[in-house]
Amino acid sequence: MCNKNHYLGSTPELKTKKDPEHYNDAFCKSADRACKRYPELPYHHPGHMKDVMQAVSELVELLPGDGYQRVIDPWQESLLVLAAAWHDAGFDEKAAQEYPTKEEYASALLLKDIEDNGIELDDSDKAFLDRAIKGTIMTGPPQRDTPEAKLLHHADMAYMTADWKTFWRGAEAFHHEEHPDMSWEKFQKFEAKFFPIYMESLKNDFQSLGIAEDEIQKRLDTLESHLEQLATMDNPWPEMQNNR
Repeated sequence: MCNKNHYLGSTPELKTKKDPEHYNDAFCKSADRACKRYPELPYHHPGHMKDVMQAVSELVELLPGDGYQRVIDPWQESLLVLAAAWHDAGFDEKAAQEYPTKEEYASALLLKDIEDNGIELDDSDKAFLDRAIKGTIMTGPPQRDTPEAKLLHHADMAYMTADWKTFWRGAEAFHHEEHPDMSWEKFQKFEAKFFPIYMESLKNDFQSLGIAEDEIQKRLDTLESHLEQLATMDNPWPEMQNNR
Protein backbone atom coordinates (compact mmCIF):
# COMPACT_ATOMS: atom_id res chain seq x y z
CA MET A 1 0.00 0.00 0.00
CA CYS A 2 2.70 2.47 0.98
CA ASN A 3 4.30 4.60 -1.73
CA LYS A 4 7.85 5.39 -0.65
CA ASN A 5 7.89 8.44 -2.91
CA HIS A 6 5.64 10.04 -0.29
CA TYR A 7 8.57 9.97 2.10
CA LEU A 8 12.27 10.64 1.91
CA GLY A 9 13.17 9.01 -1.38
CA SER A 10 12.49 12.20 -3.33
CA THR A 11 14.05 14.56 -0.78
CA PRO A 12 17.82 14.10 -0.40
CA GLU A 13 18.31 16.94 2.11
CA LEU A 14 17.68 14.90 5.23
CA LYS A 15 17.88 15.68 8.89
CA THR A 16 21.48 15.36 10.06
CA LYS A 17 22.57 11.77 10.67
CA LYS A 18 19.25 10.32 9.51
CA ASP A 19 19.46 7.40 7.09
CA PRO A 20 16.94 7.92 4.26
CA GLU A 21 16.36 4.26 3.49
CA HIS A 22 15.84 3.42 7.15
CA TYR A 23 13.20 6.10 7.59
CA ASN A 24 11.56 5.36 4.24
CA ASP A 25 11.02 1.80 5.39
CA ALA A 26 10.03 2.69 8.96
CA PHE A 27 7.53 5.36 7.91
CA CYS A 28 6.00 3.17 5.18
CA LYS A 29 5.48 0.32 7.63
CA SER A 30 3.95 2.76 10.12
CA ALA A 31 1.56 4.04 7.43
CA ASP A 32 0.56 0.46 6.62
CA ARG A 33 -0.25 -0.09 10.29
CA ALA A 34 -2.24 3.14 10.33
CA CYS A 35 -4.27 1.99 7.34
CA LYS A 36 -5.48 -1.02 9.33
CA ARG A 37 -6.89 1.33 11.99
CA TYR A 38 -9.20 3.11 9.55
CA PRO A 39 -12.88 2.15 9.43
CA GLU A 40 -14.88 1.43 6.28
CA LEU A 41 -17.29 4.35 6.50
CA PRO A 42 -18.65 6.49 3.65
CA TYR A 43 -16.17 9.32 4.33
CA HIS A 44 -13.58 7.95 6.74
CA HIS A 45 -11.87 4.95 5.15
CA PRO A 46 -8.38 3.97 3.92
CA GLY A 47 -8.93 5.81 0.64
CA HIS A 48 -9.34 9.06 2.55
CA MET A 49 -6.04 8.41 4.31
CA LYS A 50 -4.25 7.92 0.99
CA ASP A 51 -5.85 11.04 -0.50
CA VAL A 52 -4.67 13.19 2.41
CA MET A 53 -1.15 11.77 2.23
CA GLN A 54 -1.02 12.74 -1.44
CA ALA A 55 -2.63 16.13 -0.88
CA VAL A 56 -0.20 17.24 1.81
CA SER A 57 2.76 16.54 -0.46
CA GLU A 58 1.10 18.52 -3.24
CA LEU A 59 0.54 21.47 -0.90
CA VAL A 60 4.18 21.44 0.19
CA GLU A 61 5.10 21.80 -3.48
CA LEU A 62 3.26 25.13 -3.51
CA LEU A 63 5.39 26.58 -0.72
CA PRO A 64 8.00 29.18 -1.69
CA GLY A 65 11.55 27.93 -2.10
CA ASP A 66 14.27 30.03 -3.74
CA GLY A 67 14.90 33.37 -2.08
CA TYR A 68 12.61 32.54 0.83
CA GLN A 69 13.24 30.62 4.03
CA ARG A 70 11.53 27.28 3.56
CA VAL A 71 8.35 26.98 5.57
CA ILE A 72 8.65 23.20 5.67
CA ASP A 73 11.99 21.45 5.09
CA PRO A 74 12.25 18.01 3.43
CA TRP A 75 12.50 16.14 6.74
CA GLN A 76 9.39 17.88 8.02
CA GLU A 77 7.59 17.03 4.81
CA SER A 78 8.21 13.35 5.49
CA LEU A 79 6.83 13.82 9.00
CA LEU A 80 3.77 15.58 7.58
CA VAL A 81 3.01 12.63 5.31
CA LEU A 82 3.33 10.29 8.30
CA ALA A 83 0.94 12.52 10.28
CA ALA A 84 -1.46 12.43 7.33
CA ALA A 85 -1.42 8.64 7.43
CA TRP A 86 -2.47 8.58 11.09
CA HIS A 87 -4.73 11.64 11.30
CA ASP A 88 -8.01 9.66 11.34
CA ALA A 89 -6.71 6.30 12.55
CA GLY A 90 -8.97 4.70 15.12
CA PHE A 91 -11.80 7.02 14.12
CA ASP A 92 -14.60 4.71 15.21
CA GLU A 93 -12.80 2.79 17.96
CA LYS A 94 -14.41 2.72 21.40
CA ALA A 95 -11.18 3.92 23.03
CA ALA A 96 -11.38 7.17 21.05
CA GLN A 97 -14.36 8.20 23.17
CA GLU A 98 -12.04 8.55 26.16
CA TYR A 99 -10.24 11.46 24.46
CA PRO A 100 -11.55 15.03 24.04
CA THR A 101 -11.32 14.64 20.25
CA LYS A 102 -10.73 11.81 17.81
CA GLU A 103 -7.65 13.67 16.57
CA GLU A 104 -6.03 13.51 20.01
CA TYR A 105 -6.67 9.78 20.02
CA ALA A 106 -5.13 9.45 16.54
CA SER A 107 -2.07 11.38 17.69
CA ALA A 108 -1.73 9.11 20.72
CA LEU A 109 -1.93 6.06 18.45
CA LEU A 110 0.84 7.45 16.25
CA LEU A 111 3.12 8.26 19.17
CA LYS A 112 2.57 4.78 20.59
CA ASP A 113 3.33 3.23 17.21
CA ILE A 114 6.59 5.18 17.08
CA GLU A 115 7.56 3.96 20.54
CA ASP A 116 6.46 0.35 20.05
CA ASN A 117 8.36 0.01 16.78
CA GLY A 118 11.57 1.71 17.82
CA ILE A 119 11.32 4.63 15.38
CA GLU A 120 13.89 7.08 16.73
CA LEU A 121 12.46 10.58 16.63
CA ASP A 122 13.37 13.63 18.68
CA ASP A 123 10.85 15.20 21.05
CA SER A 124 10.60 18.10 18.60
CA ASP A 125 9.65 15.66 15.82
CA LYS A 126 6.95 14.09 17.97
CA ALA A 127 5.60 17.52 18.89
CA PHE A 128 5.52 18.41 15.18
CA LEU A 129 3.46 15.29 14.43
CA ASP A 130 1.08 16.06 17.29
CA ARG A 131 0.54 19.66 16.17
CA ALA A 132 -0.07 18.57 12.59
CA ILE A 133 -2.75 16.03 13.50
CA LYS A 134 -4.47 18.39 15.93
CA GLY A 135 -4.64 20.92 13.11
CA THR A 136 -7.37 18.77 11.58
CA ILE A 137 -9.73 19.30 14.54
CA MET A 138 -12.91 20.86 13.19
CA THR A 139 -14.74 21.47 16.49
CA GLY A 140 -13.96 24.20 18.98
CA PRO A 141 -11.30 26.88 18.52
CA PRO A 142 -8.98 26.21 15.55
CA GLN A 143 -5.61 24.77 16.53
CA ARG A 144 -3.85 25.88 13.40
CA ASP A 145 -1.24 28.47 14.33
CA THR A 146 1.70 26.51 12.85
CA PRO A 147 2.57 25.68 9.23
CA GLU A 148 2.27 21.94 9.81
CA ALA A 149 -1.21 22.29 11.31
CA LYS A 150 -2.40 24.51 8.47
CA LEU A 151 -1.00 22.24 5.78
CA LEU A 152 -2.51 19.05 7.16
CA HIS A 153 -5.85 20.75 7.75
CA HIS A 154 -6.11 21.88 4.14
CA ALA A 155 -4.84 18.52 2.88
CA ASP A 156 -7.64 16.93 4.89
CA MET A 157 -10.07 19.27 3.13
CA ALA A 158 -8.46 18.98 -0.31
CA TYR A 159 -11.57 17.41 -1.87
CA MET A 160 -13.25 20.81 -1.43
CA THR A 161 -11.00 22.43 -4.04
CA ALA A 162 -10.81 19.45 -6.40
CA ASP A 163 -12.92 19.01 -9.55
CA TRP A 164 -16.69 18.79 -9.15
CA LYS A 165 -16.86 14.98 -9.35
CA THR A 166 -14.27 14.57 -6.59
CA PHE A 167 -15.87 17.29 -4.49
CA TRP A 168 -19.36 15.87 -4.78
CA ARG A 169 -18.17 12.36 -3.94
CA GLY A 170 -16.64 13.73 -0.73
CA ALA A 171 -19.56 15.99 0.12
CA GLU A 172 -22.12 13.24 -0.35
CA ALA A 173 -20.03 10.79 1.69
CA PHE A 174 -19.75 13.39 4.45
CA HIS A 175 -23.54 13.82 4.47
CA HIS A 176 -24.24 10.09 4.55
CA GLU A 177 -21.76 9.49 7.38
CA GLU A 178 -22.09 12.57 9.57
CA HIS A 179 -25.61 13.88 8.82
CA PRO A 180 -27.64 11.02 7.32
CA ASP A 181 -30.93 12.48 8.57
CA MET A 182 -30.28 15.98 7.24
CA SER A 183 -32.60 16.96 4.41
CA TRP A 184 -31.21 18.20 1.10
CA GLU A 185 -32.48 21.71 1.78
CA LYS A 186 -30.82 21.80 5.20
CA PHE A 187 -27.63 20.36 3.75
CA GLN A 188 -27.56 23.13 1.15
CA LYS A 189 -27.92 25.71 3.93
CA PHE A 190 -25.25 23.93 5.97
CA GLU A 191 -22.80 24.12 3.08
CA ALA A 192 -23.77 27.70 2.24
CA LYS A 193 -22.79 28.68 5.77
CA PHE A 194 -19.59 26.62 5.83
CA PHE A 195 -18.15 27.62 2.45
CA PRO A 196 -17.47 31.32 3.22
CA ILE A 197 -15.83 30.35 6.52
CA TYR A 198 -13.59 27.83 4.80
CA MET A 199 -12.76 30.21 1.95
CA GLU A 200 -11.61 32.86 4.40
CA SER A 201 -9.58 30.29 6.32
CA LEU A 202 -7.92 28.99 3.16
CA LYS A 203 -7.06 32.48 1.96
CA ASN A 204 -5.55 33.55 5.29
CA ASP A 205 -3.65 30.32 5.85
CA PHE A 206 -2.25 30.11 2.34
CA GLN A 207 -1.14 33.74 2.43
CA SER A 208 0.60 33.16 5.76
CA LEU A 209 2.43 30.21 4.19
CA GLY A 210 3.64 32.33 1.28
CA ILE A 211 1.67 30.46 -1.37
CA ALA A 212 1.29 32.40 -4.62
CA GLU A 213 -1.83 34.53 -5.01
CA ASP A 214 -2.78 32.88 -8.30
CA GLU A 215 -2.82 29.48 -6.60
CA ILE A 216 -5.01 30.89 -3.85
CA GLN A 217 -7.41 32.52 -6.29
CA LYS A 218 -7.70 29.33 -8.34
CA ARG A 219 -8.93 27.48 -5.27
CA LEU A 220 -11.28 30.27 -4.22
CA ASP A 221 -12.81 30.29 -7.71
CA THR A 222 -13.29 26.53 -7.54
CA LEU A 223 -15.01 26.80 -4.17
CA GLU A 224 -17.28 29.55 -5.47
CA SER A 225 -18.21 27.39 -8.45
CA HIS A 226 -18.97 24.38 -6.25
CA LEU A 227 -21.15 26.50 -3.97
CA GLU A 228 -23.15 27.84 -6.92
CA GLN A 229 -23.70 24.35 -8.29
CA LEU A 230 -24.82 23.07 -4.88
CA ALA A 231 -27.32 25.90 -4.59
CA THR A 232 -28.98 25.12 -7.91
CA MET A 233 -28.84 21.33 -8.19
CA ASP A 234 -31.91 19.18 -7.65
CA ASN A 235 -32.33 16.95 -4.63
CA PRO A 236 -29.99 13.98 -5.25
CA TRP A 237 -31.63 11.85 -2.56
CA PRO A 238 -35.37 11.93 -3.34
CA GLU A 239 -35.73 8.36 -2.12
CA MET A 240 -34.92 9.41 1.44
CA GLN A 241 -38.13 9.93 3.38
CA ASN A 242 -36.68 12.86 5.30
CA ASN A 243 -36.01 14.63 1.99
CA ARG A 244 -39.52 14.34 0.58
